[in-house]
Amino acid sequence: MPIIQITTEVKFFTVKQVAIRYSMGVSTVWKWVKLGEFPQPRKLNRTTRWHLDDLLTWELSQKQNAVNE
Repeated sequence: MPIIQITTEVKFFTVKQVAIRYSMGVSTVWKWVKLGEFPQPRKLNRTTRWHLDDLLTWELSQKQNAVNE
């Protein structure tokens, strides 16, 4: 019987990685967060990161909003 390996890797992104992912500046990421137009980051110890699931949920909502317009 084959062995199935399940990974539960959680991916977190820095603000620079988020900015690169969406082709925007770091300051724009923070501005959108402040305006409530982008997911809130999570605090991990002394760092701030965005969880991949939060980003994917936001992406889906943006696609749905574009279709509804």
